[in-house]
Amino acid sequence: MGTEAKPKREETNVHEGVASSVDGVDRRLNSLHRSKFNDLSNRGGLALRSGEATEIERLTQDFVASLFGTSQSQIHYIDRAWLQVMDTALQEMFPRPTRSQMLRNYPTRFIEADGHARCWLLLDAFEIFTQQSSNVNLSSATHSSYKGHSTAKFLGAVDPIGCPFKDSVTDGYPGKISDDKFTENSSILRQVPFGGTSKVDKGFIVDNLGAHEGVLIDRPAKRKKGQIQQSTVDVSQTQKVGNTRIIVENVNGELKLHMRCLNALIPCIQFGIISKVVRIGYLLQNFKCAIVQNHGPPTGEESEEGKPCRAEVRWYGASSTGLVDVRGNVRLWGLDCEIKRHAELSEMEEHEGKTAIEISEMVIKERWDLKQRKKLYNEVHHREYDGGDL
Repeated sequence: MGTEAKPKREETNVHEGVASSVDGVDRRLNSLHRSKFNDLSNRGGLALRSGEATEIERLTQDFVASLFGTSQSQIHYIDRAWLQVMDTALQEMFPRPTRSQMLRNYPTRFIEADGHARCWLLLDAFEIFTQQSSNVNLSSATHSSYKGHSTAKFLGAVDPIGCPFKDSVTDGYPGKISDDKFTENSSILRQVPFGGTSKVDKGFIVDNLGAHEGVLIDRPAKRKKGQIQQSTVDVSQTQKVGNTRIIVENVNGELKLHMRCLNALIPCIQFGIISKVVRIGYLLQNFKCAIVQNHGPPTGEESEEGKPCRAEVRWYGASSTGLVDVRGNVRLWGLDCEIKRHAELSEMEEHEGKTAIEISEMVIKERWDLKQRKKLYNEVHHREYDGGDL
């Protein structure tokens, strides 16, 4: 008997199926992105609605899942894992700069405006729109009277060339919290060495908190009640702070411009990761060129190789036009005790032949700023300082 030939099973082309799925998701995603972001621009820059943002995120994850032949939930878990990895890695890459690193590349524009080189932090608060929770207590805590909406509030700080670093951007807080309470809870002013200054906006009334840490708060003069016009001194102060503090405003603007997810309403289910997203976006600004005001024409080295990024300037010794090494002039940056100590070391026979910069490095390593802060806590606050080496 002849055996019947079995019908040949129709082979399916897996690659064609994946490609078809990818194309379908890609078309839906592109169409949704175009319609929603066109609608966003037509609304005058208002945030995407929560449902729209969630739909875009889901379709984006569907698209990536189709590319790699896995599930949307698996891509979701990978996203969360990489957020943790990037957050940890970037904080290790960009630690708090030492005083020596700050002083070897200090903007001449700040010296001209302030008359010293003791400005370490440009501080600002910014808010991100969030979904309104159905929980009454959470909804009340996140409601910002300033924005008229539920928000998450962050404190962001950069150095005078626009360089953020570890602990210079805080975790998110409910939008209802006041700026002074937020600053107190975060202890961000401890990032400024004793005797240094921090520039803030005129609504940032944190002078007492600064005095508590031995930090001078430099902010524009606020118009007094019933005052029609500010005095010449107040106008000069306002212009001085505003012109130099604009750097942190630029960094905050770039953060929201390049991380479009922050222009959407953050769903309540993402409250646990939004702090990591903001911190990653903030620290990634270090790969951009340094923000230097009133800089001259580029040097031959810069014109050939391009300008160095902020991280290269701050941590790896690169320089740029408009920046100067002020370590040799201790009167620009030193406390009275440091100036005195610098003179003592310079007169010692064993230090004969050393440059002013080498003597300054010796003074910086003795950590007089930390000694003075501990002394402040012991003699004024009557307790031990608990800020470690800050």
